[in-house]
Amino acid sequence: MQKEPKKLTFESMFNTFSANNVGTKNFYFGKEGLAMALGLNKAFHVLMAENTPFLLQDYRMGIVVNGDLHCILNLIEHHFTKGTIIILTPGSIAQPIEISEDFDVEGMGLSTELFHLAHNNQLPALFNGQTKDANIEVSAEEMAMTDSLIRLLWQIVHNPSTSMETKLSMVTVITHYYNDLFSHQPSASVATNSNAQDIFDRFIYLVNNHCKQERKMAFYASKMCLTERYLGTLIRQASGVTAKEWIDRAVITTAKVMLKHSNLQISQISDELRFANISFFCKYFKRLTGESPQEYRSK
Repeated sequence: MQKEPKKLTFESMFNTFSANNVGTKNFYFGKEGLAMALGLNKAFHVLMAENTPFLLQDYRMGIVVNGDLHCILNLIEHHFTKGTIIILTPGSIAQPIEISEDFDVEGMGLSTELFHLAHNNQLPALFNGQTKDANIEVSAEEMAMTDSLIRLLWQIVHNPSTSMETKLSMVTVITHYYNDLFSHQPSASVATNSNAQDIFDRFIYLVNNHCKQERKMAFYASKMCLTERYLGTLIRQASGVTAKEWIDRAVITTAKVMLKHSNLQISQISDELRFANISFFCKYFKRLTGESPQEYRSK
């Protein structure tokens, strides 16, 4: 029987590594929703020993710096070697099958809220939700650049005087660099362009820009000069998810950012998101997340 995926959060990773005496000097787990690693050799062997698929609920991106990995990502088998950049988005399921003794990877992970905050909801195409996972082999020069950027962020997050704005700006630089690498190499294992995908990209752009004020399909269909039905069909074809769900995801992500990274009262957040009243907002939030805004804020 297929095992249920185990949620692999930053907190559970830290607890697992600590319980198995995996040194944490190569890891960084920030309370704000940012994690980093400059070496996961022993840690990967610990995770593999659990012999279970893992559910990731955040963004993970890294580069293989040594060895190789045989794994399953979102039901597809992969074999990654040195110089491979790997991108995983929220909802991805990963299961390691076999790793070489010298396998190692470095990179970063971000919560959905922090990722959207870093990009002001203007996500690069690679991260707009259409692609669940992606990987690409890069040149020695591109690998060196990736390593330099990751290590610079490592130094930044360990400097106690560094502001959150600086950290987020560096995160944005790295993700846009990753996006550039994938967009310039046609061999990358990501979805190819199509009319439906172009419309999807524009739809996501509009949703991220207007979700604070608009939650109705009619607004977005009008902006794109399409009927609601046709737009809904194309969005489902391109992403496998309904347009309404994408709108709800954007609203909830925006609400989460405001709850975690602002001092606004919940009633003020409700007003900014154009809900009729705070009760309606709280019911909407709980229906889609399973917890109230106050419960989420106090975690």
